[in-house]
Amino acid sequence: MRYLVVSGLALALASLSGCALTVNDTRVDYHYTKVPAADFTSSPERIKVGNFEDSRGMENPRMIMHSQNMYGNTMSGGTQAEKPLAEIVRDGVIQGLTTAHAHVADDDPSVVLTGELMEYGYTVVQGFWTGTANTKLMVKLRLTKSGNTVWSDTILGKASYHGGGNPGEDVLFRMTLDDFVERLQKDEDLQRALHAH
Repeated sequence: MRYLVVSGLALALASLSGCALTVNDTRVDYHYTKVPAADFTSSPERIKVGNFEDSRGMENPRMIMHSQNMYGNTMSGGTQAEKPLAEIVRDGVIQGLTTAHAHVADDDPSVVLTGELMEYGYTVVQGFWTGTANTKLMVKLRLTKSGNTVWSDTILGKASYHGGGNPGEDVLFRMTLDDFVERLQKDEDLQRALHAH
């Protein structure tokens, strides 16, 4: 009977990728639309958002999540985005900084922000008919000026989805990236680094 109860969100999430060996395409098409959590208008720095690497250890950089079989083993199939996930995170960072009125520019920058995608995934907490997916996005960031590190931190983005339906890997990732971008904007040490003369 317990396996029948697991038919809510957990089953929906487990079946997102269909067959555990099939790679399915989805469009994350990320756009940061939230109200900015900070204002960098007074910052004198011109920020270039540089390269974002993917350190998740996946052969396919576009893979959002690999599927798992009924025993919890990671399989070769899964859901992949329209472009490398690290690039989508980088786009989110650019949008978040721009929304917060930072001076983002590729030409003649005074500081360079780079990143490293360390982890993305979620766990499912079972309910009777529904479940809750708790996501986590971990990104290591570094801000350099004249080759010297002026700020570095690892920021976590988190989100929760509660329901009995299939939200889609794209929806879960967008929710998590929204939270990550907001936490980046709010980071007080980054704010100080960007306002320093």
